[in-house]
Amino acid sequence: MSLRRQLQYFFALTVPNHETSKTHTYFDTKTRCLSAETASVSDVIPTTTILLHGLRCLKPPRLLTLRNALLSSMESWCKVFEESTECLLATILDPRYKADYFTTSSAKAQAEQLLTHAINPNPQPSTEDTTDAVGNMMQMICGRVSGV
Repeated sequence: MSLRRQLQYFFALTVPNHETSKTHTYFDTKTRCLSAETASVSDVIPTTTILLHGLRCLKPPRLLTLRNALLSSMESWCKVFEESTECLLATILDPRYKADYFTTSSAKAQAEQLLTHAINPNPQPSTEDTTDAVGNMMQMICGRVSGV
């Protein structure tokens, strides 16, 4: 049974609970948004993080085993996205999300490291004085201008 069908079954059994109903509505809305033509990769990690939080908050007494199974499936599914370079960079670069929606601090650190590397792929060691760095930059600029 697919994860979506499992969630639908779970919510169908727990509809009387108001919190469960809100989580189901959120899941259904976000599924439609992520399936739309205008969907963005940057929406995937925040959406799944919020859904995971909603599932963790649910405590249906009769369906705790089912909830735990769904939670386990969702966590392993979300892990794939947090290991994707594209998803990490898209999420951290999106001003709506930045680094606020990663499920683990290691995923957040990895996204920050990927972004730093994308901005400055060959970082220079910072052993020199700032004035030396500015002087070297000026020499490099002047050398390029005079070489033209």
